[in-house]
Amino acid sequence: MPSPAPSLADRLRHDLEQGQILDQDRRYLMLRADVLMGLFAELEPAARAPALRALGSSVRRHGAGSVQAYALLLAEHHGASEVSAAPAWAATAPSPATQALLGDMARAAAALGWGVWEFEPDGQGLRLTVRNSPFAAAARGLGLHGEPVCQAIAGMAAALGQALWSVPADVNECCAAQGPPGEPLRCVFQLRPRGRDRGCGTNHLEETEP
Repeated sequence: MPSPAPSLADRLRHDLEQGQILDQDRRYLMLRADVLMGLFAELEPAARAPALRALGSSVRRHGAGSVQAYALLLAEHHGASEVSAAPAWAATAPSPATQALLGDMARAAAALGWGVWEFEPDGQGLRLTVRNSPFAAAARGLGLHGEPVCQAIAGMAAALGQALWSVPADVNECCAAQGPPGEPLRCVFQLRPRGRDRGCGTNHLEETEP
């Protein structure tokens, strides 16, 4: 029986001599959430939405390499040749390899402080529920709770969808964490293969090919 694939939390290496945090050759950065989201609070409202979309697009583009690396690592440990198989919108459940990748993505998100992620098939694609999003939490503290702000999560979800379905993925935030202080932070995203019904329309990550 193959040993479990090491989680991102186990793989992260703090290189104090060089002042860097690495997962193989992928460099990470620890940054306070309020510092990052404070950048958007500094922008004029008309500039804020395009800037958030740009963040989401950057995460989608560069996060694709992380998704592929996670999939390859899981394949090595589980003996799977491909992390995809049954599409998530099919009547059958996602393949074991796909379930393993979704679980690894959820654990990686927690390790990086991106909240608690839960995936489930919803008949058209995947539904991602995120509790305690750092982007929503910081935005709420900065008075930005009147608009969706989790474009970074949408971008990573789009990179995951592309890896699963081998076609571009549309991601929509259906239940943004826009409530007043004291209410639970809960965001819901729908992942759809390009061309399928989006289901809801807020916080859509517009994808443009480079």
